[in-house]
Amino acid sequence: MLTLLAQAVAFAQPLVLVPLFLAAWGQEHYGQWLTLTAVAAYGAVLDLGFQAYVVNRLTECWASHNDRQYQQVLQSALSWTGVLALLVLAAVSVGILLGGADFLAFEGATASHAHRVVLFLVAVQVLGAIPLGIVTSLYRTLGEYPRGVLVGTAQRLVHAGLTGILLFAGRGVVAIAAAQLVPFLVSILYVWWDLPRRHSQARLEWRFGSLSLAWSMLAPGSLFFVLQLAMATSLQGSTLLVSGLCGTAAVALFVTLRTLVNGIRQVCNALSHTLWPDLTELAARKEWVALRQVHHLSVKVQTAFALSTAVFLGWFGEEVVHWWTAGHLEFPILWRWAFLPWMVMQTPWMASSMVLIATNRPASLAWLQLAACVAGLGGGTLLVRSLGPAGMALGLCLGELLFCVPFVPWLSCRLLGTGLGSFWGAMRGALPVGLSLVALAALLDQSLVGGGPALRIVLGSVAVMGGGAVISFFFWLNSLERQRVLEMLRWRQPSEVAEWA
Repeated sequence: MLTLLAQAVAFAQPLVLVPLFLAAWGQEHYGQWLTLTAVAAYGAVLDLGFQAYVVNRLTECWASHNDRQYQQVLQSALSWTGVLALLVLAAVSVGILLGGADFLAFEGATASHAHRVVLFLVAVQVLGAIPLGIVTSLYRTLGEYPRGVLVGTAQRLVHAGLTGILLFAGRGVVAIAAAQLVPFLVSILYVWWDLPRRHSQARLEWRFGSLSLAWSMLAPGSLFFVLQLAMATSLQGSTLLVSGLCGTAAVALFVTLRTLVNGIRQVCNALSHTLWPDLTELAARKEWVALRQVHHLSVKVQTAFALSTAVFLGWFGEEVVHWWTAGHLEFPILWRWAFLPWMVMQTPWMASSMVLIATNRPASLAWLQLAACVAGLGGGTLLVRSLGPAGMALGLCLGELLFCVPFVPWLSCRLLGTGLGSFWGAMRGALPVGLSLVALAALLDQSLVGGGPALRIVLGSVAVMGGGAVISFFFWLNSLERQRVLEMLRWRQPSEVAEWA
């Protein structure tokens, strides 16, 4: 439940801030802000996949009660990421001072100095998040996932609150970027104080750290780096390509609509990340039967949610976007056909991929996602010329359809010792669920003709989302899976998931 609350906050944050940005700055200047932050966000790939690999290693150490190895792995990882972040930040600072940000002199912009300052401030956040990401993930490795969720949620709330206040006050990009550093720094100080007093093995020091140990973890962690590179390139690369091909005003439309439909992915990722430490523990204990059962249930639940949300936005998305952006943006039918099938199509393979990620077996997955990213951006660049920014979403969808949809579930099933037929057999219930929801949405759409936007949005969301939950629960999940879903909705420690089987 805490995870659902955290994802609700994460999803609501852009829903609240986007109309404020558009009202305060307009579509053109908001597009410039998005382009600036997209450039700085590429610094996240310098994590080099370290965090994901290290967190899995720490979870294994905690499960086996090996406190000394836990300290060695943790302190070695912090030594490496801390030095890396400082060196790269110094290099970025020098580059900005020497004019490396001049390519961001947007048409009509008069203050390139402001662009340089924003790049530096966002770079501090992005690079500082590399070691901080490991630190905040320690709650998860120590069986305190809910506490880590609360820390992250509090940071998001303060971040959104300060941004909203400054937008209301009419402040510019530099003030916003500076204010967003405040919750980041406060969360660092809190975690640094809280963790060692609760868990002795989580002392944030360097006494047992070893750069040689950190270096030995780079090779296996580099595969997670390829995953992060593919995701960052897909997310930020598509933004920059749309900016270059269609202009910054088109970026505001593209990113805003992508943010809306990405709510599907955010909620699905919430469930996957909740299960992550438990999947790691189950694999470490060789409990493959339990792992297979959790895998199937996770894929079903996430796909059912994605279907329900996509059908709702397909019929009522125009009213949602018009209300959300106060009439600044629309959600044309072409964009819906581009974004929504993409989100639904990627849900099963992304849910299945968590088994590979949680067990430190991301090799083939990494190269598949990178290939899908390259093919998707290439195809999207060609389609943008004829279809506009919606063509980028279609291109990314086609890239994943070629590489990820057929092969990622096969990799997970091979690891779990089952055939691919069992996966797609479990997925066959998605078709009748989807058709039932389409019929329900179409009937509701006709019944609400002439109704106000607020009425259509509220009744449409309740009926379609609720209907999807009920239909999936009773007609797609089996009896054991229904029991497990009910247990998931209780306030429990995440480690109790391992007791399902």
